[in-house]
Amino acid sequence: MYDRVVDVSITNPTIWTRALELFGDEQKVIRWLATPLSELNNRTPEEVLREAPGGDEVAVILDRMEYGVFS
Repeated sequence: MYDRVVDVSITNPTIWTRALELFGDEQKVIRWLATPLSELNNRTPEEVLREAPGGDEVAVILDRMEYGVFS
């Protein structure tokens, strides 16, 4: 799992940095990236980033989380 997440940190450093700022800890980011989310049709953020390297869907979720909108 960690190797895949390291790939995310390299292939999409913007998303990695935003998630790290939001969660404050690399291990929390790693867990979040590997957790299926209903907003992503039960895919993980890491899976979505592999499919769409721009990360728009994941960025929207991070935006909502940053502003306290979790649903």
